[in-house]
Amino acid sequence: MKTSKVHLAAKTGSYDIFIGKNIARELPAQLKTLKIAESIFLISDPKVFGLHGNRLLSALKNAGISNIGTALFGRGEENKSWKNYEKLINNLIDFDFGKKNKITVMALGGGVVGDMAGFIASVYRRGLPFVQVPTTLLSAVDSSIGGKTGIDYERNGKVIKNILGHFYQPRLVCMDTEFLKTLEDKEIKNGLSEIIKYGIIKNSALFYYLKRNLSKALKKDSEILTYLIRESCKIKRNVVQLDEKETKNIRTILNFGHTIGHAIEGASNFRVSHGQAVAIGMICETYMANEMGLIDKASCKEIESVIENTGLPVKTSACGIKDVMHIMKYDKKFQSGKNKFVLPVKIGKVCVKTGIPESMILNSLKNRITKN
Repeated sequence: MKTSKVHLAAKTGSYDIFIGKNIARELPAQLKTLKIAESIFLISDPKVFGLHGNRLLSALKNAGISNIGTALFGRGEENKSWKNYEKLINNLIDFDFGKKNKITVMALGGGVVGDMAGFIASVYRRGLPFVQVPTTLLSAVDSSIGGKTGIDYERNGKVIKNILGHFYQPRLVCMDTEFLKTLEDKEIKNGLSEIIKYGIIKNSALFYYLKRNLSKALKKDSEILTYLIRESCKIKRNVVQLDEKETKNIRTILNFGHTIGHAIEGASNFRVSHGQAVAIGMICETYMANEMGLIDKASCKEIESVIENTGLPVKTSACGIKDVMHIMKYDKKFQSGKNKFVLPVKIGKVCVKTGIPESMILNSLKNRITKN
């Protein structure tokens, strides 16, 4: 299968996103071309490193890249913490001590690893080159692209997601589709949640392609997944190029389902995964749009049906409405005390609305957030 390439030209840095089978072995040559192959500080988690770490290290060492440091931290959103940030920074200082070579930070893993590694790369010595090697479908289509980095922070017993972070573009993204073969089914579903989002916000053809090929996608069909990843990357690339740092109200559309979704994640202490939370968030925000007269009921039901057929939840008992509403107030999109939501007008088009009455938000959560 031919390697696909999507080029992203951001104001703060342009880079290529490579998508293909067994392309991790081409990564050393790409690093050398970019002149960022002198020293590699690899950040991963124990499970991913156990599955793919030796293969990647062998590819680097066989290409003559031997100055490599490795740091691992726990899996899951609950580990994207200040405590682990401090631990990894200390690991990097130990690796860096006495070296004259420029270090490149490389993330091998899913979105948690990528967000943490990118944040570390952005602040250490005022910025180190950063490379993303995503190993999940979710990170391949979302967090590895566009330059958002960040860590979560706990305050008053509640975790605020991505409250600390930078926009910091990677120098390269290498998406080897062979990595996806080791994913559990739930991780494929998490990634498909974001792909459904892309179809709803910008590309109805992608939405209906996934709907037609859903069973193949769930079975990890390489050709289907490669197409879904490539088209999703193109959508995010186009949006990021127009509004890299979310200052023009354009990039905001990528947050469809995320305003409520992030709040569900935090309120559940991450018992609800990102993809699951976004799925529920998309349904809530779609029915909110229907109540406002923005989208017809048939489209609402079609969106909910595709989400449910993917095997994603349409409601949760892992958190209560009160906690979801509380955490939502910390959403970074909210300005001057006004809420901001991305709402669908039809499949393939969304709009941004502010100042939505609390009663309408509560109504959208009713029957979806079921914990008393």
